[in-house]
Amino acid sequence: MPKNIIYIENDLQLRESIVFNFKLEKHLVEDFESPKKALEFIDNLTNFTIDIFIIDFQLNDLNTLDFIKELKNRNLNKPILVLVDNMMFKKSLEKLSVEKIISKPINDIDILNELINKF
Repeated sequence: MPKNIIYIENDLQLRESIVFNFKLEKHLVEDFESPKKALEFIDNLTNFTIDIFIIDFQLNDLNTLDFIKELKNRNLNKPILVLVDNMMFKKSLEKLSVEKIISKPINDIDILNELINKF
């Protein structure tokens, strides 16, 4: 079943690759390089219902933990998948009720699609 996804990743090449594959699977994706741009989009939503967030842990203009807190403060109670290079932040993410922590690199887009379809 196609999902409406907010995907935040500052690595342009990776973001374009994953978005391309999501769209092949018929998911609707709004992708952003920064959490601040994503928050601006979320604050102005009219015709897009969010099903799931996929967020890279290392972002540029706002700490990922603070971004997740912002989502919670806005009562956006949707599943959050976080992509991490280093699992040392796992406990901090778990405290924020993140649904899934995925270790990078992501070798297979099917893994992400499988996870998305669980939520």
